[in-house]
Amino acid sequence: PSFTSKAAFESSLVVTSPIVRHICDSSSQEAVPGVFAEQLERIAQVRQSRAEAQQHLSTSISEKLPQRTQRAVSAATEKGASHWLTALPLTEHGFHLSKSDFRDAVHLRYGWHPPRLPSTCVCGKDFSVDHSLSCSHGGYLGIRHNEVRDMLGRLLDTTCTNVQLEPVLQPLSGEQLHPSSNTASEARVDVAAAGFWTADRHRRDYFDVRVFHPHANSYRSQPIQSVYRTHEREKRRGYEQRVREVDRGTFTPLVFSSSGGAGPAASAFLKRLATLLTSKNDTPYSVAIGWLRCRLSFALMRTSILCLRGSRSLRPRPDMVAQPDLALCESQVSL
Repeated sequence: PSFTSKAAFESSLVVTSPIVRHICDSSSQEAVPGVFAEQLERIAQVRQSRAEAQQHLSTSISEKLPQRTQRAVSAATEKGASHWLTALPLTEHGFHLSKSDFRDAVHLRYGWHPPRLPSTCVCGKDFSVDHSLSCSHGGYLGIRHNEVRDMLGRLLDTTCTNVQLEPVLQPLSGEQLHPSSNTASEARVDVAAAGFWTADRHRRDYFDVRVFHPHANSYRSQPIQSVYRTHEREKRRGYEQRVREVDRGTFTPLVFSSSGGAGPAASAFLKRLATLLTSKNDTPYSVAIGWLRCRLSFALMRTSILCLRGSRSLRPRPDMVAQPDLALCESQVSL
């Protein structure tokens, strides 16, 4: 407050000056509604100036941070990425974390190195946060993907008809598709539902989920929004033409980051799903979209922590085993 009190006082003078002028000028015949309209206009100007000042301050601070921290802060400020941090810990909705999970979540949010990590992964590479969120050993990347797929599938089942997980696309019978299209006979997408984008219950909408780690080495030189668009284009090249021309449906790539952000198509999907939930449950749109983003945020954060802390081998890690002399001392065994 000591740093903002001067600016707050100046803003107060700007906002209240129309009323002060009207009170002091006893001969004024100006209507009170006109004074209020001028005051509302000044309030809008003050808010805009305050937002610009805060944005300038945020930019100046961000430029002083290390490159990795800058990227972590950028990912943390995406819409929906902070819902796990600001939500009330409601157990019935799954909006809760244990003490250790909360600590790890904060470390992941700001790109810090969590304590008590192994030095080497079972795959033989050096273990790190970035490696844990990209390593396929242990099956945790599939669990992360399936967690998001299943959650969205359950929500679609409450608002749409003919919902199916991993539906097989119709087989090809001589159709000429783009060389990058998926032409496998058993090609599948993650979720299909009827009546999502339109009220046509006879036309199915197909969705395919992808979750990526925004701080992986291959993405560090690209803005996060560019990475979203790259993954969306890859999904569309693989499925969109086949779904449109063979299955006569629509295709939407649902790309999310492990930090909780969503790509453009996924953001549009969440807004549409929130609208359907609003109509079905008779709740305000703001409540539905906030609850939806919160559930997604917790799902991504929990599975990211699982990738970080989950065991990838039944054998104990050498760097996590106590030294023999320390173990003997603690168990009070003497030789």
